[in-house]
Amino acid sequence: MSVTSGFFNSFNHDRRYNAEQMSAIFDGIINDGVFANIGTAFAVQADEGDNISVGIGRAWFNSTWLLNDAILILTDDVSEILLDRYDAVVIEIDHSDSVRAGTIKIVKGSASSSPQFPTLLHTTDVNQYPLAYIFRKAGSMEITQADITNMVGTSSCPYITGILEVVNVDNIVAQWEAQWKQWYSNITTNGSEDFTSWMGENAAMFATWFAGLQMILSGDEAANLLLLIQAHGICDTDTGTAEKAVTSIGFSLVEGATIRIKFSADEEPIGNEEELEDSNGNAILDADGHTIIGVLDFGKIAENPTLNVSGTGAYPLLHRGSPVPGLSLCNGRIYSVLFDGYAYEIVGDIGMTGGYQRDVPIVLPADGVYQILLEDSSESECCGLYIYHTATGKLTAIHEASGVSIIGEGLTLKVTSSRKPSLHYARI
Repeated sequence: MSVTSGFFNSFNHDRRYNAEQMSAIFDGIINDGVFANIGTAFAVQADEGDNISVGIGRAWFNSTWLLNDAILILTDDVSEILLDRYDAVVIEIDHSDSVRAGTIKIVKGSASSSPQFPTLLHTTDVNQYPLAYIFRKAGSMEITQADITNMVGTSSCPYITGILEVVNVDNIVAQWEAQWKQWYSNITTNGSEDFTSWMGENAAMFATWFAGLQMILSGDEAANLLLLIQAHGICDTDTGTAEKAVTSIGFSLVEGATIRIKFSADEEPIGNEEELEDSNGNAILDADGHTIIGVLDFGKIAENPTLNVSGTGAYPLLHRGSPVPGLSLCNGRIYSVLFDGYAYEIVGDIGMTGGYQRDVPIVLPADGVYQILLEDSSESECCGLYIYHTATGKLTAIHEASGVSIIGEGLTLKVTSSRKPSLHYARI
């Protein structure tokens, strides 16, 4: 038809109008698009798994209106195994005689190593308008919000803001994209300059580290690594000897070298455990006139000890810059020791556990009362009185000396002292 008009009253059904003519009254008043102020303007959200939701909204396209008055759940096809793709959520207006309806649906795209948005229909009967595009990553099990690109408000699917007014945000998006690219360029440029500066400052340190690694891994790699792992040893030099010696396979005396050392000196006390006599056969008495039965001397403490590892030379043994007394090293404990080019420094706590401690068996010849005197190198004295019965082999304390305790019911004493002591015991 060339000229149409309407609407006029009908007589005997002589004035009939179809949907196209009814909708034509809005042509020139409302432009195609989505109403910005109704519902959420068909906002597309990720739901569970392969599902998405389309929000409430109203649209006008191709002289027809479409209303979604509740949340609409749509299920997308599963992702491809190897390739990515884009799918489109669209409003479809279909004027074909067999359909004559508007719907919201998902249009599946083509899988590709460089996927593109699917091509939408724009024919005489069918037109499709994108609400959003969904990126389906190969192998993905669900759709996330980050996979959804909103298209409402763009030139492909503009907002209707009023009579004869539509808004698309293509220019705004383009501006934001340009600003983002500028920001990203600045960040990457500055980051590159900062990284270059950092590399310049740390290149020498890295080269030194890498050279050391090459030396370790050169030749017989397994042997070199084994030598590195085996930098440990046992020192059984007694506490009275200043030069501590230890043998370690694989140790090299270089600045920064570290060795783990177990100190395990196990000295026997030196002395007598029988009634002492002078050259004339007379009993030797102590200062109080008591017959001395035994004297056990645990030796002296070495001052200013040194450490010699595998014959590489004796260097001072320090802790926090000061000489380590031999007594301070706990028997059986493993220490980490660092060579700084001038001395060996014990790393971390030295771990003193209250000084010297030993279990000492003694010999008493007969029944009687005995005085036991504990004397350390600081010249302090601790004296106690004990009764011994040979029949039972039991030693009983009348007054126990500080630093001396009886173990069980036998003749073994536990001796504890801040320094290496001497133990005197005499019959009263």
